[in-house]
Amino acid sequence: MRNVIAMSSIVMVMLLTSTTLAATGGSKSMPPNIEYQLISTRSHPNLAFTQGLIIDQRSFIESSGLYKQSFIQRYPINEDSSSPSTTKLLSKSDFAEGLASIGTQLWLITWQQGLARKLSKNTLKQEQLARYSGEGWGLSFDGRQLIMSDGSARLQFRAPDDFKLKGSLEVTLNNEPLNGLNELEVAHGLIWANVWFDSRIYAIEPSTGSVVAIIDLSSIIEREKKLHSFGLRKDSVANGIAYDPEADGLWITGKRWRKMYLIQPREWPIPKI
Repeated sequence: MRNVIAMSSIVMVMLLTSTTLAATGGSKSMPPNIEYQLISTRSHPNLAFTQGLIIDQRSFIESSGLYKQSFIQRYPINEDSSSPSTTKLLSKSDFAEGLASIGTQLWLITWQQGLARKLSKNTLKQEQLARYSGEGWGLSFDGRQLIMSDGSARLQFRAPDDFKLKGSLEVTLNNEPLNGLNELEVAHGLIWANVWFDSRIYAIEPSTGSVVAIIDLSSIIEREKKLHSFGLRKDSVANGIAYDPEADGLWITGKRWRKMYLIQPREWPIPKI
């Protein structure tokens, strides 16, 4: 009889708990999708295997990966040409990854070599070399520190002068780790991230690591697929985010994509202060 009473009590507690959760909104809900409009397109020079993408003085600077094929290219935003104005081939042993601009210099990271190269922005020649542990994926600069991804759910914060590690932050989506963080950009007080093999861009609150909004690029990807006779290759994923302050929008592209797309959110998320 005691077992029957105990079991009844457990069932009653479970029912009360379920009712309480339902009443208080205990179920998880996804962050809001950001509506946007497509403002402009332009050609994507060299069908780059995009790893890093930034805007500097109305020009794109882009790093393209793969062993024996990595390069950096610079080209104007407003000139729709398939030929970049500057191209720098990198060492055949480098697999170029993320790219960040700091004053008159650039930091360029590599995938598995553990090398971060500080380059002159004008000549693209190396001026400093730093080393780090683990893989390098995405890189951005928030005006104070470098923000780096390594393909996990964790962001690293590094000093802009010597690339030393200063701290880290786990990124979560509905309290679960968001793995595969790739290319990064900082805009409107938030960190924007591509995720490997994901059609969405995630807006991350830098004080907590929580995803606060999402941009779904599915329609852009479908538009890009139509430009390729046999569709997009498996690894030709969306990757590349550059904030354009004049347009107050984001230029996006992908690996081996033929086009770059300027999108403008109808409303930017507001970060916590």
